[in-house]
Amino acid sequence: MAAGYCCKNKLHCETGRRKLLVLLLALYLNSTICASQVIKKIEKDFDFNELEIVKSIVKRTAIAAKRFSDDEDFLSDQAASGDREGSTTEGPVISPVTSSLDVDNAVPEYYRVMVNFTTQRYEIALADRNSGAFNRKRVQLGQAITKLFDTTPGKQIITILQFKPSPLLVTFDLGTQGYYDRQRLFSVLNDALTSSFIGVYQVSRKGFEFKNLGGGSACPVYTGRPAGTLPNKVPTDNWANLMLNNAFPCDAKITTWEYQRVEDVGEAFLGVWRQLGQQKYKLISKSVLPSASVGRVSIILPQPLIVAQGDFLGIHYKDQKSRPVIASVTQADAVVPDTELYQNFHVPIFDKDLKVDQEIDLSNLGGRFEQRTFALRSVLEYEETVLTQLPGSIIIFLYKCLISPIVF
Repeated sequence: MAAGYCCKNKLHCETGRRKLLVLLLALYLNSTICASQVIKKIEKDFDFNELEIVKSIVKRTAIAAKRFSDDEDFLSDQAASGDREGSTTEGPVISPVTSSLDVDNAVPEYYRVMVNFTTQRYEIALADRNSGAFNRKRVQLGQAITKLFDTTPGKQIITILQFKPSPLLVTFDLGTQGYYDRQRLFSVLNDALTSSFIGVYQVSRKGFEFKNLGGGSACPVYTGRPAGTLPNKVPTDNWANLMLNNAFPCDAKITTWEYQRVEDVGEAFLGVWRQLGQQKYKLISKSVLPSASVGRVSIILPQPLIVAQGDFLGIHYKDQKSRPVIASVTQADAVVPDTELYQNFHVPIFDKDLKVDQEIDLSNLGGRFEQRTFALRSVLEYEETVLTQLPGSIIIFLYKCLISPIVF
């Protein structure tokens, strides 16, 4: 299998290899006919998510096969020309895509993204892709999302696929040509979610997804802000801080905490939180930061903390006598741009008030929302996943397509 693939067992690995080889062979030998017939087939047999994923794989492979075939024709022509001119037999040097003129001919990669636009409202007409309401909303939000990538190299294309209520959960494909830095593409969207805005539209991490249409995912190594990037300021009180959009975009394991300490004596608790309702939350797990020297501190966890996509970071203290110990600034401090501040729920609760895995209602405790950031981040690890798995019936269909024409 290609680098980056993993197999559950020998049979699983061999099955995946055979599927991939059959797919590539079929689309290389008969790419145009097979691709169109396979797409018709999957439109009948699969639901929305599977259909779009498999269609994209088929289309991308057909494009790659055509490009490979064109390259071979080009090399044949060049070789023949070279022989006539008495050139060496080593063959031509093939250069990667480097100029902007080549971007349109580069093989595209696609990512499926879901973003929640919290100030937009769902209406039944948005369920119809042919409606005027769908088209207007598609153009409106598509332009805002596209603008995020104005300074990104290559060519990015946004295709709005679906609207769902949440208030408005938008599913779209991000296509990129001539630029394939998955982490950078993810970061563009992740930074927008951190700021809570895409253009003039307010967004939330609730429901956020970003995945390669081949089945992988682009997930950050860190969540939060590096230590040493803020002045040694702390909140004026020791209330708990729930950083609602300092969230985990993927299921992961926290292996290490890194933070900037401003007091050498005093404990703090770092928690993984989950929002259950308007003002209802659950503390999923927590770990303690013991007293340590002022400055940058790194704590490797003896047992990683499991987090789910959408969970977020929080800080709380033992009791009212505890002193804040982690560097922090607010919007009023004017130290960092507003886009680097989190939506923080500042609420008077302490460790004695909290139990892990128990729901708590914070609506009547006198908390307040503010824009704040902390010099705190988590170091993350991820489970390996199989990158490509096509349904078996599609592989069989590809084989039939290869050996004989199919009439629908």
